Amino acid sequence: MLTLRALYLTGFITSLIFLVVALGALTRLLDAGLGCPDWPGCYGWLMPPIDKQHVQQAQELFPTWPIEYPKAWMEMIHRYFATMLGALIIFQAWYLRKTLKPIKVLSIIMVFFVIIQGAFGAWTVTMKLWPPVVTGHLLGGFILLMIQCLLLVKIKKILSCTGPNPTLKSHHHQKHSKSMFFAMSFASSLLLLQVIMGGWTSSHYAGLVCPDFPTCQTLWWPNKETKPWIAPWPEGQQAVGGLLDMENRMAIHMMHRYLAFLVLLAEMFFLWTLITARPDLKKWIILVFSTLSLQIILGISNVVFHLPLSLALLHNIGAALLWATHWALIAHLFDSKENQYVIPNAYT
Repeated sequence: MLTLRALYLTGFITSLIFLVVALGALTRLLDAGLGCPDWPGCYGWLMPPIDKQHVQQAQELFPTWPIEYPKAWMEMIHRYFATMLGALIIFQAWYLRKTLKPIKVLSIIMVFFVIIQGAFGAWTVTMKLWPPVVTGHLLGGFILLMIQCLLLVKIKKILSCTGPNPTLKSHHHQKHSKSMFFAMSFASSLLLLQVIMGGWTSSHYAGLVCPDFPTCQTLWWPNKETKPWIAPWPEGQQAVGGLLDMENRMAIHMMHRYLAFLVLLAEMFFLWTLITARPDLKKWIILVFSTLSLQIILGISNVVFHLPLSLALLHNIGAALLWATHWALIAHLFDSKENQYVIPNAYT
């Protein structure tokens, strides 16, 4: 049986996912992904070694990896918060084990994906920031955020229908048009591709290769034939700074820009189809539009101001916000069987 505690728990975990995604972005931006060359420890310890004897042992174990304490601590802070998140997600599944089937299934799916995400976190280090793994790790974080948002919205909807003043709306039972479903699917697919493309751009260090806008080094596309999907296997810390040549990284950057323009058009079309069909979702439509606009502004600002740390971090957080609000809107749009959730005395 659901209670307000379940809502508070899922809300807290949602906020924690945002924090872990932001810490992961900051770790990448500070080139701290290999701040600790081993996993799950750091130079063989649970935290960066400080004692002289421990430092000497660390240098003997990793002679080609000098300790950089700011990067090492950044990496370990990210791991600590990620570990806490994983434990809370497992606890969430246990706590919700006796609730309605849709809630229970989503919480179990969260456990499955957080285990995969932990594996990608380990591979990110052991495979020395290999771009496919780094991109997969970023995507895993966004998938967790998506599922948790769906879970949070569903629990909130159920409680709103079982509390002292249940809110049941008849228009939730209407059938959605084919154009609306197409617009939603198209926008969601492009947004997913853009998340992947953002990870690919970041993992190849392609954010700074185009200092001008809207062109890239005065070009709309690199002159040479490029292979932007190549991911050379890194050795040591070679991946830091990128292994691809300038032409390939320019192509990656421009694909990220062009895809962002398509996402803008697709999201605008999706929101436009909802404006008149679902006036009850006006607040969510405005929220998605606002985060979309903010993300476009941040993306352009990063180019104009040459990727300062603050704007780059905000761009990553903005992507997470856009992703979360987009899926929360979809959860509200298709959570149409509220009457089945009316359970006496559930709001306790």
